[in-house]
Amino acid sequence: MKRHRLLFLFVALATCFAAGGHAAEAPDSLQSVRDASLPTDLTASIMVVTPGTNFTAGFGHCALHVTCLSAGLDRCFSFGLKDSFASVVNILTKGYCDGHYDCVPTDLFVEPYARQGRGITEYGLNLSLEEIRLLWMNLDNETLRPAGHPYTFIHAHCSSTLINILQRSLIGENIRYGALGEEFSEDYRHLMFRMMQQMPWAQFASTTIMAAEGERKATIPELLTPNLVEETWGDAVLEGSDGCRPLLTGEKRELLPLITIPKAGALTPVRVFAALLVLTVLLTLAQWLLRWRRGAHIYDGILLGVHTLVSVLIVYLVFFSLASWSGGGMMAWVFNPLPFVACLCLRRVRWSRWLWLLLALVLLFFCVCWKQFPQLLPAHVLLFLTFAIRCLSASFSKTDKQKEKI
Repeated sequence: MKRHRLLFLFVALATCFAAGGHAAEAPDSLQSVRDASLPTDLTASIMVVTPGTNFTAGFGHCALHVTCLSAGLDRCFSFGLKDSFASVVNILTKGYCDGHYDCVPTDLFVEPYARQGRGITEYGLNLSLEEIRLLWMNLDNETLRPAGHPYTFIHAHCSSTLINILQRSLIGENIRYGALGEEFSEDYRHLMFRMMQQMPWAQFASTTIMAAEGERKATIPELLTPNLVEETWGDAVLEGSDGCRPLLTGEKRELLPLITIPKAGALTPVRVFAALLVLTVLLTLAQWLLRWRRGAHIYDGILLGVHTLVSVLIVYLVFFSLASWSGGGMMAWVFNPLPFVACLCLRRVRWSRWLWLLLALVLLFFCVCWKQFPQLLPAHVLLFLTFAIRCLSASFSKTDKQKEKI
């Protein structure tokens, strides 16, 4: 009977939401969650999952855990996205992909992480009975909502979305955080960089494609990535008219031990591009000292092909993508189709060497002033030097050929 009453409560409250909007502002909803006939043995907690080894798992994960033992209910609610190529395409073209809420029994939620060797830590939430009921209703409401939920990685991710739902479920209270570290003054670029600390290639890619919006300051829910939950919520309090109380209650509980610790691979962007730069210098010396031009031409063709493919993506993101974070920036000065057009259409034009010289000077300018551009990392400098050396070589090669003709 209690199970049926609880389910009836969720359906009734969902109807109130559809008709009246925000639960905290709907008197009928508050009256419903204060119904004395409803079960009182409800608990709520937050689960934090350690990062995994693939891209989407590399950020860690969060879930809200709610239980009602008398009704036999033990559920985990989480927010995520499909690990698919379509999600990546949507992120690049629209700035978001379709996220989804999951509601599963706790043992089914824990099972895949146990197989992957990932740790799970649980922290009890110090909510009132009415707030837990409202939180559970909000989570059910979001799970059953047919429309898609935008997942942006920056503004909406697993922890920020659940934190917003938790804030909406508080009755006359707000979360007040204690002393926050330096990471809470970060902009979006540094937020993404920190979230990807075990994924150097993802750090490089996100810094490359995130343009002007990367310098905007992130909000606290956006900054609260899974690895910062304990650090920030440990000192947080629920503040209301009746005073303050800690947000977390009881001791943290380790549901799964951490077995698999993700580590960055040996082939980081800095190492790869440093090796590429050394190879470029050696090959350029061989071209000019040993007259090994055929190998240099093949190498230039490979570099040009890769540069053109990246340029198509960068130009699309800067000028055509609907993603708010991709507009502006300086990458289009470096990654654009101009070198490909010059090689294809201006190979026999006498002044084309000046074009290669101009491209080399632009690259060298960014290498010298890279600290003035938030989009640039040391790996970018190494890559730009590689392109600059070959552009200079192409410029002087044109001059050398013209002298031979004379």
